[in-house]
Amino acid sequence: MDSEIDVLRFKLGRVLDLLHAKLGAGQVEPRLMIENKVTRTVSNTAFMTALSAIYGRLKVLAPRSADVIFDEEVRMSAVRRKPLVDLEREAKEATRFLIPFASVRQEAVGHGGFHTGVLGFATPGFRWVYDCGSWRKKSMLSSRVKAFLARSRADLHAPDIDALFVSHFDADHVNGLETLFEGSVGVPTSVKMVVAPYLSPREVVATIGRAAAAGRDSGNLIRAAADPAGYFGDKGVETLVLIRPDGPLPPTGEGAGGLPVLPTPHPPDRDGLTLEFFDVNGKPVQINPPEAGKINVIVADPGSFFEMTSYGRALDWIFLPHAHEWRFNREKIAAECRRLLKLDPDDPSFNRALVDKLRTRVGLKSVKKLYCGMNSNGTSMSLYAGPRTSDSDRVVYGKKVRSSGWLLTGDAPLNRKDAFAQWRGSFAPVASLVGRLMLPHHGAERNFNEELTTYASKATPFLTVDRADYVGLKRPPRRVRTALDDRFVAVTEKRLLAEVSGPSSGKAQVSEVEKW
Repeated sequence: MDSEIDVLRFKLGRVLDLLHAKLGAGQVEPRLMIENKVTRTVSNTAFMTALSAIYGRLKVLAPRSADVIFDEEVRMSAVRRKPLVDLEREAKEATRFLIPFASVRQEAVGHGGFHTGVLGFATPGFRWVYDCGSWRKKSMLSSRVKAFLARSRADLHAPDIDALFVSHFDADHVNGLETLFEGSVGVPTSVKMVVAPYLSPREVVATIGRAAAAGRDSGNLIRAAADPAGYFGDKGVETLVLIRPDGPLPPTGEGAGGLPVLPTPHPPDRDGLTLEFFDVNGKPVQINPPEAGKINVIVADPGSFFEMTSYGRALDWIFLPHAHEWRFNREKIAAECRRLLKLDPDDPSFNRALVDKLRTRVGLKSVKKLYCGMNSNGTSMSLYAGPRTSDSDRVVYGKKVRSSGWLLTGDAPLNRKDAFAQWRGSFAPVASLVGRLMLPHHGAERNFNEELTTYASKATPFLTVDRADYVGLKRPPRRVRTALDDRFVAVTEKRLLAEVSGPSSGKAQVSEVEKW
């Protein structure tokens, strides 16, 4: 009996720590939360549920001491919060260096993707994830997710994930989202923002049809593709940013060597490490707090980007997404939707009607039949995460890597000349800053473009792959290996790819940053 009470006490302390980190000490009253006397919002509903469940169990096991235990843990959590306030003050002073530490990992999950990153000064201040899925190694993925959340919550930072980037809705890239959102220690994962490619109704059908044809058409995948606002909104996500595919190339300017450069925005003066969103011209895109129980939805044009700022100053780390446009069989799929599904993709209510149709076996079978035989791989979003310019004093510690940027490609069809031209144009401003370049579609030959070998000359290519497929020369195949001269890194279920970077004067902190 005592051991279960100890476990409950531990869980209660962790929930209270996360609560204070997310909402701020003094702004909430845990006692009122368990008595359901606080208005439920996206921000606190999960905490109210968790606290009530733990307190209710304590009342069953120890009815006379439950209140004493609860109040003790509330006081101890407030005491633990104070050192973090001091560290935040130190971080504000450190902002003058403009270079936050970065701890970045391509996690070992086999054929799939789980990319994680952390930025911060004295403590972790911003966390991001790109994709969360695995084809054959879901148990491995689950353990990696739990380990990430343990690191994420170790310093009382909230939310657990500031930005979740989704390349596309193939199962091997997103079938771990439910595990990710489920969280750990009885507390769901809090995600502030999700960034994903915008899917037209035709692309929704192509995405779901492809999943159905492969037998990977889970209800969660269907809803995430067809109704992302509803799916992520139910998970407590505050903002959903959908990136329109392709479109005009980003505007160019004359930088060093005549290369195109990103516009230099003027960030607002906000406290702490903050992610700001800008359009293709460097104009701020306002992201307001969502109404209670709702989610902000922003559809952004190509060339939009995110930049890390702190107290009104731009830092040396940006996130630049690019979604290619799926162009094959668009009209044919529209015609088949009208014929087989009796639905019109041009109708504003199409997506909702499609979700209803897919709840039936006949409807799902019709979508699968519609897709089969068509070349329609859907839209995939690439992402650059790294320094803005080469002027930064950022270095990679302990590695023979000249650049610290990461360029992640999902399943981008870079073999297509038009798609590669758009992709290359979007990432031209940062090509010389890429140190790690993901091979698209796990090194598949049909997505590979030999120009990748010269596009980012400083980059080390890598791919995410099952070890058996790598050893068996299935991924990447011989032609790709030959083109790369066998100079690449295979991230398998047994090997991750990780690095720490930061200011050149910060080498003494490397061991601490590695724990992030």
